[in-house]
Amino acid sequence: MMSFQQRLQKTLQGDLPGLASHVKMVSPVRRKIAVKKQHTERTQAAVLVLFYPVEDIPHLVYIKRTGDFGVPHGGQLSFPGGRAEAEDDSLEQTALREAQEEVGIDSAEVKVLGRLSSLYIPVSNFLVHPYVGWLDHKPDLTPEESEVAEILEVPLPHLQQHKTIGETSIQVREDLTIDNVPYYDLFGHVLWGATAMMTSELLDIVPRMRES
Repeated sequence: MMSFQQRLQKTLQGDLPGLASHVKMVSPVRRKIAVKKQHTERTQAAVLVLFYPVEDIPHLVYIKRTGDFGVPHGGQLSFPGGRAEAEDDSLEQTALREAQEEVGIDSAEVKVLGRLSSLYIPVSNFLVHPYVGWLDHKPDLTPEESEVAEILEVPLPHLQQHKTIGETSIQVREDLTIDNVPYYDLFGHVLWGATAMMTSELLDIVPRMRES
């Protein structure tokens, strides 16, 4: 019998749902912003979607970024990650480097299983490439204080509960609040936007693992 990480790795090698999953968590204004910026040269970035077991239950790492709504993505939940740097040999290395810098994960211990669909973030002009990784033990996570306000360790079964999904209003600027924004409730924290869209694709992939 294949392990969780083996089944996930095999599933990631197949066709990904991409847009069909992303649209489930799209905010009402996202499409309008995307249309305005669709011809802009995009900044390459990568994030690490990291799994590890706690008592045989897969967990995921999210971070709450420092700052507030006055800073792009300030105060929001995300996966560890950031923009590609010149010294990175690949976007996979970008994801691993950023995760090590932001939450203290030893990138040499992470096994990269595959990747999710790339996703464009209009507000920051990032084209984000999510890499899915696996650690065979619970890591000792340490936030990089200038970038990470809090680290959230979330059991996969929590995300799979229907009651975890809702809609809310999000203040993104002093003069702008977006209503009817789909989100995941992570123990009182609101996960919305691009990272919620990536999470949606991940959650759509997981049921396919039973067929692998």
